[in-house]
This record gives sequence, C-alpha cells and structure tokens, in this order.
Amino acid sequence: MSSEERQIEAIVPDEVAACHKFNPYMKYEFTEEHIVICNPWMDTSINLRIPKKDLSVISSLNSIILPPVFSAIYHVKEKTFEFIFTFVEEESHYWQRKFEFLWQGETITCKYGPSSKELLDLANIARRKESESDSNHRNLRLFSDFTNLSNQPDFVKEYFVGKKPISFYVGPLSPPSQDAVIEFARNVNFYMSYI
Repeated sequence: MSSEERQIEAIVPDEVAACHKFNPYMKYEFTEEHIVICNPWMDTSINLRIPKKDLSVISSLNSIILPPVFSAIYHVKEKTFEFIFTFVEEESHYWQRKFEFLWQGETITCKYGPSSKELLDLANIARRKESESDSNHRNLRLFSDFTNLSNQPDFVKEYFVGKKPISFYVGPLSPPSQDAVIEFARNVNFYMSYI
C-alpha cells in the first residue's frame, strides 16, 4: 500500500470504508454534524451529506458503486446497474417494459422497476452544490425532492401525487472495464430505440 493510500485510508471513516473501497476517488469533509462526500460519481456539482446522528444510510452506500460515466448506481451483490430515471403514474407503460439482451455470450435482463432503497437513501442525502451541471446532478433532483417531501412547497407535493419512482435495471452484469460498459450501453440504447 502506498503512502497516499494510507493517508486516504486514515481519513476515511470506518462507517464508509466499504463504500470507499468501491469508489476510491471519493473525497471527504467532516463537519460537526455530517460526513460529507464531496465528489460522488467524480461529479463536483453535488455532494452527499451523511448525518452523524443517523448513519442508517451507510449500509446502502456500502453496497453500491457510483459509476462516473453514468447517472446510475451499481448494486455489487446483485451485479446490477440501476439507471436513475424519473417518476411515472402507476398506469405508465414503463412498468411493463422488460427484455433480454445477449451480450458477449451472456443473457442480460433489462427492465424498468421501482427505484431501490439504496437509490432513495442516496437521494435523501444528496445536495446540489451548483445550480447547473453537465450531469443534471445525476437526475437526483426529483428523487431528492421526493425523499424530503415534507419540506417541499405544495406545488412540488402535488407533482408527486399518483406517481412512483422508477429506474431502469440492467443485470446481472459483472463490472467490466469502463470502455466495455460504455459499449454495452450504446448497444442497449440502440436496441431500445427499435422496440
């Protein structure tokens, strides 16, 4: 282990050690009340503020990878990508969309489904640092508003009436190289434009 790795390990709180192992690029700040992850997904437009008095979100963070090239999370145990999508009505056609995709000799299931607890936990602690961003804050704005609904104005609360959070899942897919994941995503996007 290099001296730089030892220094990073020394400042990574024990509570988020597994998360840091999966996402070694993350930088941390510490306040009296929070552990702050300053660059999730290597994206400086948002941060994650983990309240020290409620570390329940830690188990969610310790089970995911935040792939910098996508607005997604990768569930390590399930080997599944969850792409952060939107909110839709219960009658939406998205809930029925599911298909299998053959990729490098493996059958990968692609489907829309309810957003995971891990994603909603992440959205609950996400804070925008910049008003505009190339990544659109990883599509987390609506999810963050939803998880903090009691603090929202009435017009925001009205938006969510009859809607549920939905994500697009792809897996099982072992985490290949970044280039391979990008190539896979291009192929799935092309395929989805025709179904």
